[in-house]
Amino acid sequence: MKKIIGIICLLIVLGFGGYYIYINYIAEQGIIPEEEIASISEYYIYGNHLNITGSLEIDDMTYENVSLTLY
Repeated sequence: MKKIIGIICLLIVLGFGGYYIYINYIAEQGIIPEEEIASISEYYIYGNHLNITGSLEIDDMTYENVSLTLY
């Protein structure tokens, strides 16, 4: 009986350890958004599309591509 309880405790500790390693070292760290100033001069809706015309002021011009995220 003591061996079974010991094995269960060991599996729980290994499970938490594996989860900690996965979250901190293996899992993809997602995209970190950077705040920039944008001005919108015109916007309109056509059907189910939102069309925006404006400008984006970026100080650092070393980006390969830029994505706009709306909340």
